[in-house]
Amino acid sequence: MGRHIAVYGTGGHGREIAWMVQKQLVDSGDVLLGFVDDNVRNVGTKVNGIEVFSLEHVASEHADAQMICAVGAPCLRETLARKCENRNLAFATLLYKGAMLSPDVSFGEGSVLCEGSVITTNISVGRHVHINIGCSISHDVTIGDFATINPGARINGWVYIGSRAYIGAGAVVSNGRPGKPLAIGEGAVVGAGACVIRPVLAGATVVGVPAKPITYRDCTNR
Repeated sequence: MGRHIAVYGTGGHGREIAWMVQKQLVDSGDVLLGFVDDNVRNVGTKVNGIEVFSLEHVASEHADAQMICAVGAPCLRETLARKCENRNLAFATLLYKGAMLSPDVSFGEGSVLCEGSVITTNISVGRHVHINIGCSISHDVTIGDFATINPGARINGWVYIGSRAYIGAGAVVSNGRPGKPLAIGEGAVVGAGACVIRPVLAGATVVGVPAKPITYRDCTNR
């Protein structure tokens, strides 16, 4: 029996995920229940022909729903996940058929692997991680909870990506080595198109080729 999936967020990322869910409904047996939006003006409307509900409605009328928190910003995704947990809602993990991965890859609940991505072997992906369209992730990589890997990013082997990190579109993270992975710290931001060749501190934003820090923030102050 398939899952009843609700997509939390009607922005661009949410609409992309809903579309990809619809693409594989026939074979998977899943049902797209609809969108969830915290904006009361959107509740009761339709977005791309898909009905929009409040979170309270889903929790009370569709307690079997499995949620996917479909926003790109890691800290906001964490906030939405906490709201779902407070209402005892479960989470869906979405691994799209157009993606390639080996059996030696693990995913936490609520994570998404999008179309056209390739992730190879001995990779651990945490909870509520979003790996977007057309990414590649090589061997021996660990990705922490709520991280975002944006379209076209290239993550090489022996890399550690901390929780709530944000890897911009087209960024490249160079490889580490056995026993000493190249680390992207918690809450760090790697700018679009950047090339990371050395570790990135927690809370840092790095840009450029090679990537250099331009600012820091307290990644524990969410």
